[in-house]
Amino acid sequence: GRAVYLVEFQRLSTAHAGIVGHQIVCIVAQDGPVPNGVAVLQHPFSQYAHRPSPPGHPGPSGKPRAGAHRAARGRPESYTLAAAVMIPVLAAVLGGALGIFSAWVGGVVDSLIQRETDILISLPDILFALVLSALLGGGLQSIIVAYVILWAPIYTRIVRAQVLVEKSKAYVEAAISIGASSSRVVLRHVTPRILSIVLVKVTTDMRTAVMALAFLSFVGLGVKPPTAEWGLMISDGRSFISSAWWFSAFPAVFIFLLTLSFSLLGDFLADRLNVELR
Repeated sequence: GRAVYLVEFQRLSTAHAGIVGHQIVCIVAQDGPVPNGVAVLQHPFSQYAHRPSPPGHPGPSGKPRAGAHRAARGRPESYTLAAAVMIPVLAAVLGGALGIFSAWVGGVVDSLIQRETDILISLPDILFALVLSALLGGGLQSIIVAYVILWAPIYTRIVRAQVLVEKSKAYVEAAISIGASSSRVVLRHVTPRILSIVLVKVTTDMRTAVMALAFLSFVGLGVKPPTAEWGLMISDGRSFISSAWWFSAFPAVFIFLLTLSFSLLGDFLADRLNVELR
């Protein structure tokens, strides 16, 4: 009896966690907070013209420094969400297609693809992203390219393993025996059965993408001024940490909330779709 209640409690807790994560993402996407206090300056010495105001004057994150204009900077949550979605989705599409091809063809082609994925997976993520982003000149596009290259082999491995399992099942052999083409079997029968694990992996990787973008922007290899981005805002606020702590605090809180929401969504989907990522 107690075990049944425990399982039911865990199921309900996961459901509520998924709802909370979904709501946080929706709030950030629709009207995410823009901490104006960390806006990048248009003039290098304009910070001495006006003293920054604390939160509540006029907005939740204080008054922007002189010369900063929200329209010129953009919305920080838009760049963060764009990277968080595009990186794992592109990596899943490219890596998944390669994984399906590798598992279905097999032989020497499969061995060559797996050796290449071994090399890419062995590379340290942060170091490779730093080097490649620096070589490409930094910016959001550089981060996306770097992490898609890094993460695509992981999706290749995951999808290949799932396709090999499905390939050995009787329904695949039956479909081939009645004359179904390989492309039809893969697209109509195999791919729908492996989408759940890919979806969960994409959702959990979104939180890592948020932190990766914030880190690279913080060290100066991500989004460039005057574009607004939370990691860049934290870096910009270091000069005022003793007198205007909210410049860095608010972006850090928003990063935490967004990564938490993606974690909750990933756990919710894994529970609902009965997926276990290892």
